[in-house]
Amino acid sequence: MITYLLLPVIIGIGSVGGVGGGIAKVPMIILLLNYSSKEATFISYCILFGSCLANSIILMFKRHPTKDRPLIDYTIVLILNPMVLLGTNIGIFLNILLPEIAAGILFIVFLFIISPYLYKKGKTLYLIRK
Repeated sequence: MITYLLLPVIIGIGSVGGVGGGIAKVPMIILLLNYSSKEATFISYCILFGSCLANSIILMFKRHPTKDRPLIDYTIVLILNPMVLLGTNIGIFLNILLPEIAAGILFIVFLFIISPYLYKKGKTLYLIRK
């Protein structure tokens, strides 16, 4: 009973603080409610969808404080939404098909490959703004 009362409070605090499902919600669901990691991950997706939907609806009607435009940059949204869907589906398939160690190694290799590109891009943007 305490878990079911505590879970919405911690999920709300995590959503406000920007803490995603993997770092807060999934371990809580596993430890406190005795679900497996795969079940807890899918439950976390449902919780995350609800909180994202509520935040998106609230932000859709807000305006930028200094410029006359919406707070949300919809051109970036049109680029990110398909990539998020693709990445989520690939992550789900990897979680189902591969053992955890193989998925972890694949993720580390991906980060090693993409990190130099992101570093160069960030450095270029930093020098342009200076």
